[in-house]
Amino acid sequence: MPSPSCAGGPRVADSLLAFPALERIEVVFAGSGGQGLVLAGILLAEAALCSGRQVLQTQLFNPEMRGGDSRSDVIISTRPIDYLRVYHPEVVVAFTQKAYDQFAPLLASGGLCLADSGGVTDARGREALRLPLVARARERLGKPILANVVALGVLANFLTFITPRHFRSAISRHVSERFLEQDVKAFEDGLVFHDWEEKE
Repeated sequence: MPSPSCAGGPRVADSLLAFPALERIEVVFAGSGGQGLVLAGILLAEAALCSGRQVLQTQLFNPEMRGGDSRSDVIISTRPIDYLRVYHPEVVVAFTQKAYDQFAPLLASGGLCLADSGGVTDARGREALRLPLVARARERLGKPILANVVALGVLANFLTFITPRHFRSAISRHVSERFLEQDVKAFEDGLVFHDWEEKE
């Protein structure tokens, strides 16, 4: 499995410090249908709500086309949300090259672009945190669909105003008991992504 790669490490470090202080944070999950991006947005919104923030979650996908474009947006704010659209997200999570090419250029200055290194093979010279999210879910957890929850674990390292406990609570509320254990494991694995290279 490829080791984690990061172009533009200083920007990632800056994001870690800046996100908790922002009044409004816009997040875009983008990729293909069937990758669980709508659920990822719902879980992030629920976790942020548990942290005491105002949230708005929207989604755009074609339920009849598995593999078609899919997108889930989350707005997180310390104040009531009066502007409902996402234009320059602070966080982009891209699972396909097409999604990366569409949304990475919109990233706000100092933002974080998390990209699946299997689906996004060309960073186009932009700064991005590229991790083997899908490969990790497939090889460690046996189900590539869990890459969405692995990504949430990674994001928890940056959206530090949302505690891991808030994420676990959201997972327990929205994932059936049958799949709860595997989803929690996926989140925990993403949470320690800094150690992935050492574990390989």
